[in-house]
Amino acid sequence: MKWLRTHWQRALLISIAAIFLAIFLVLEVFSRGAAAIFNQAMTEQDMLKGTITAEKIVAHVTGDVNFTNLEWRDPEGRLILRVPEGHFHARPWDVVTGHLKSTTIQELTLKDAEVSVHLADDMTVDFVRGSRDMKQVKEEEEDWQKKVSLVGKSEEERRRIGEFRRKKRAEKMAKQ
Repeated sequence: MKWLRTHWQRALLISIAAIFLAIFLVLEVFSRGAAAIFNQAMTEQDMLKGTITAEKIVAHVTGDVNFTNLEWRDPEGRLILRVPEGHFHARPWDVVTGHLKSTTIQELTLKDAEVSVHLADDMTVDFVRGSRDMKQVKEEEEDWQKKVSLVGKSEEERRRIGEFRRKKRAEKMAKQ
């Protein structure tokens, strides 16, 4: 007790340093938790093809996230995107509830990014998967005869187009 009375300043300084160290360690653990959430979200996402990894991610309670050395590679291992340093803002409520979607990220800043775009045979980017809704729209057959005006057509052509439309309508009704 006598030592504490004479060296109280040193004890206070050591206590404050210990508290700051504890706070730093807790924040580092939370940051690693953000990295775990990021990695989990990247494995569960189905919009982007390939794998996305980041060396370090630091997240704040406000939804601000800083990352370093982010890499996105396609399924064949080719580099699509490399970002030495970047920042994004995520909606905290989406992260807390686990409802991660394309609107979760509100703002994205990439510094000194390198992008490599590969095109598929039909000249579309090949690293973004088409949405299920777009696939359904593409699967619905759009025939030119549905949009053809009957004005100026012969009776035989109008009959053929009418039969085609009735057949397509019947097929659509059978599917329902």
